[in-house]
Amino acid sequence: MPKQKTDIIRVLPAGMPTSRQENIYINMFPEVVENTLTQSKRVYCVKRKGLSETYVDVSASASGEARGIFHWPALDYIYVVYGSTVWEYTGSVLTSRITLSTSTGTVGFTECVYGLKKYLFVADGSKGYLIDKDTPTTVTTIDNTIVENVVITAAGTGYTTPPTVTVSGGGGSGLAITATVSGGQVVSLTITNKGSGYTSAPTLGFTGGGGSGASASAFLSAFPVPHIPQPMFMDGYVFLAKSGTSEVYNSLLGEFDAFEDGQFILAAQFPGDIKALTKQQNYIMAMKDDSVEYLYNAANASGSPLSRSQQAITQLGCNQRSTVETLEDDVIFVGKGAGGGFGVWRINGFKETKVSTEYIDKYLNEELGLYGNTSLSADYLVGAVVRLDGHSFYIISERVNTLNKRAVVYDPQEKFWSFWDSQSSLVGNSEFIGKYATTRFDKSYFQTTAEKVMRFPQSSASGSYNDNGSIFYAYYNTPVIDMDNNYRKRWRSLDLIGDQYSFDNTVYINYYDKTTLVQPGWNINRNTNECRNLHNLGMSKARIWQVYHDTDKPFKFENIEIFYVQGVN
Repeated sequence: MPKQKTDIIRVLPAGMPTSRQENIYINMFPEVVENTLTQSKRVYCVKRKGLSETYVDVSASASGEARGIFHWPALDYIYVVYGSTVWEYTGSVLTSRITLSTSTGTVGFTECVYGLKKYLFVADGSKGYLIDKDTPTTVTTIDNTIVENVVITAAGTGYTTPPTVTVSGGGGSGLAITATVSGGQVVSLTITNKGSGYTSAPTLGFTGGGGSGASASAFLSAFPVPHIPQPMFMDGYVFLAKSGTSEVYNSLLGEFDAFEDGQFILAAQFPGDIKALTKQQNYIMAMKDDSVEYLYNAANASGSPLSRSQQAITQLGCNQRSTVETLEDDVIFVGKGAGGGFGVWRINGFKETKVSTEYIDKYLNEELGLYGNTSLSADYLVGAVVRLDGHSFYIISERVNTLNKRAVVYDPQEKFWSFWDSQSSLVGNSEFIGKYATTRFDKSYFQTTAEKVMRFPQSSASGSYNDNGSIFYAYYNTPVIDMDNNYRKRWRSLDLIGDQYSFDNTVYINYYDKTTLVQPGWNINRNTNECRNLHNLGMSKARIWQVYHDTDKPFKFENIEIFYVQGVN
């Protein structure tokens, strides 16, 4: 009796969980195990663990959409954003640390280090916020309505004591300046409070001190408003791209709350506005719709320290900024190629490589609605890089669940695509509750739509395969099995080869005849004492077989072995 064995590795790359029903992995991923002696490889299909452990629950206080999460190693704190609030979790105490000026869209974080000082820089698209590691309860707010600099235009004469600096006009309040006198002249001015709310530079004056003739001018901060909320730290500077322009602004060296006039560079080798900003090695990458430009620290004496690399440019675009992530040594993102359609790309150095398959491209463009949709926001999709059981995964999902579609998941180690969701039934489509992610001590922490920060459990025991208490299903659909002919087959028996367990662990076997899913109720208990084959499984010319698991338990298998009798055409 002939037989067909379906090896997991045979079906790479994955198909789509839409009208194409073959070759699909939902909430499962392949794992290659190599024999170091023989160099032989065995490939297993493994059910993913769930987001079943809650690290911090902010649901009693938080409201609004999920906007970002960051682990700051300097304090071992986690910062998570819901709506207009940045919540700080120390490991035991949850505090509302920042009230943002915005309530939607991605919020970006970066750590800044200068000398022995460490800071956390937060950007929400409208303002910046700076937290000093040494005084983490104090937050400095940065925007373009504060006074950044004052310049003495006349030193005056006859001053015996420092005069009082007066402030008038400008529409704001709170600016405070002290003067220093030497030799009867005003020789320096120190801003003790930058004020806020200024729409134009206020007028400065001097009273008292016994002298006369001193004058000075004030200058507002050049902090970019609005900006792309992807702050980048490099070589002692914070860099931000101004929205709707090709301008990349920088802070002063080591002064991360200070942005002065003229401190920017144009990424203008190719036309268009910057849509995303990221960093790779010693380059700031300015990503536009159709190109990526590379900026390096040239230590320029004036203006921006950055210069454009004239040789390095990538003619590949990105307008889904929140999908940009660092994966191993690469930058990975949803990009737009020369043909106009969207796919997933990796850039290493200056070399780009497409990693998505035609089916993943179709899912992004058609199912998630990227192609031809000019009304989508720049952070309609969000990317997250996470670690699970020795694998790194790049996950793409809707930031706000408009379409309720599954997340698309890439495993760079196995070069494989799968789909994750948190749905508890086989029929239909659903979101994956994990959105943004951060890494803490080599463990991944997800910001979820349930207003919780959650993580994958260490254990592979039962009870680890649910998302926030909801048991999700997992299944694998084989390719079309027809033995490359149109003859009718009688499917005599099916054996599932893989791990066995010391507890009851039922797996269901379904199949597709053409495009209709048939659920006959066939099941195999993977309990060591009760493993059995299925027999007399009907007749057809071809079939897609489905291995389906829906309990809060681990599940792993290697392949499916099918015995059949072949008839005539």
